[in-house]
Amino acid sequence: SKTAYIGDGGTIMVDTQDNDGLGNAIVVTNGHVIINDGYYTLKAKNNALMASLTQRETDPFITINGGTLSISAWAKGIVSASIVTFSNAYINLNSIETGVQGNKGIYINKGHYLLESTSGNTLESEQSFTLTAGRTFLRSRGTQTPINVPATGTFEITGGTLIATGGKPQQKASLKEGSQPAFVFFKDFSSQTLLHLREGEREVFTYRTPISFAYLLFTSSKLLPNKKYDFYKEGTIREGEKENNLYKEGYYKAGTHVTYFNTNKTINP
Repeated sequence: SKTAYIGDGGTIMVDTQDNDGLGNAIVVTNGHVIINDGYYTLKAKNNALMASLTQRETDPFITINGGTLSISAWAKGIVSASIVTFSNAYINLNSIETGVQGNKGIYINKGHYLLESTSGNTLESEQSFTLTAGRTFLRSRGTQTPINVPATGTFEITGGTLIATGGKPQQKASLKEGSQPAFVFFKDFSSQTLLHLREGEREVFTYRTPISFAYLLFTSSKLLPNKKYDFYKEGTIREGEKENNLYKEGYYKAGTHVTYFNTNKTINP
């Protein structure tokens, strides 16, 4: 499309991975993308969902207000020269390069997101990333960091649950003062390692690592300020039900105690 793509419902499947040429899935060359609802399956040989990387006379933003999207991209997943906003959608995205790129900003306000990059950053912005609600899982399988915002940019979390894993950030934006408390840990973990965080007898997070990584960022409303927390690895869990490797219930038996910390202030990655 030249000026806009607007989706209000329906079922859409685009598969260009068997085609010759660039093989983008949905592209707006000089305009914006708005998806309000619908079921999308996008399999792209190149980029999956893109608003022009060169901003001309219009604002090439991407706004996804709802719907269910399954995205596989051999290059980038969702990419805009402007702002990318997720508000109440379900997105499962796997890309070889950058997962979601919003040069002017990325905002996640509500919904469920599993975003993964094989060799690039999962989220990348030249200016800002803000999380206000929802449940978001970010995975960078290579040495790249899951969240790439430069030190001059803004990184803010006011609500929601976020688990970000990947390579260690280098000279990236610090978490904005006043953000929701976050647990940041730098350590090499192999895949299928059981991790557990608790405050006294209260479980905060139990997670089985789906990939190997050197950097973990976790935040949710269960992580309260001015409390002491203990972090464990391994151990066992029974009668557990999980979503994207995060356990929602079950009984945990402690393994090896890794460390403890106090949330007396916002922790900066």
